[in-house]
Amino acid sequence: MSPDELADIPTGSFRFLDCSDAADLSIRKKRLGRPCVIHISKPFRMSKVPVGREFWFEIMESKPWGKHLTEAPHCRITDDDKCPAIGVTWYECIEFCRRLSQKWGRKIALPTEAQWVHACKAGSSTIFPWGSDAIDDVAQNAAKGHAHFMEPLQKIAELRPAGELLPNGWGLYDMVGLVSEWVRDSYDVDDHNRIDNAYLEAEMTDPLFQGGVWRVLKGGAWCLGLNSACDLARPSRLPETEEFLNGFRFIEEL
Repeated sequence: MSPDELADIPTGSFRFLDCSDAADLSIRKKRLGRPCVIHISKPFRMSKVPVGREFWFEIMESKPWGKHLTEAPHCRITDDDKCPAIGVTWYECIEFCRRLSQKWGRKIALPTEAQWVHACKAGSSTIFPWGSDAIDDVAQNAAKGHAHFMEPLQKIAELRPAGELLPNGWGLYDMVGLVSEWVRDSYDVDDHNRIDNAYLEAEMTDPLFQGGVWRVLKGGAWCLGLNSACDLARPSRLPETEEFLNGFRFIEEL
């Protein structure tokens, strides 16, 4: 990968955590139930695909995915260097960005959650960038050309190379499905009920939440259902977690 292969992401605004149009109850339970308008005030550039194994090894000289090749019976992981780098920790992603910044002479970082969602939506107003607001049979069929995810009756899902399906409107591939992507934000929760305290204001500009220990992941994964892949879902893991579902992409700050 080279700097010329990044996608240009413009400024803009979007609604986040608004339950009014979400038909799926499992999504409603994961959201705070109040709209928050997010403004992204600075353009940036983003890697068009999740970081692949070859590029990871070029920068980090390690293969964290090797220990996960037989991780789960329903999640098939092949030894294919064209697939995304998985099993990477949040800390390792931060180090990757530091090293790539030095190599390219540019400011490379993990995206904030707001930047990630803005890039995923690509100017759309629905919870999926291809125009779906619900997790139903119609949405499942519409998603097949855009996202790697596990269908309800599917027994085994295989991790695929990035970039096989259609991009979103801004030229980004696999924002939905494929791998869960680390972002910069932490997850600020109450230890007793795990209610997230982010996005409580009606309007925010360039938010970044850093008050918690857990780190946010976005995009779902190839062996999870479509409901886990919408841009509103906010799962979290400890930053040292080496989970086979997790990868990342990066941005260049301009």
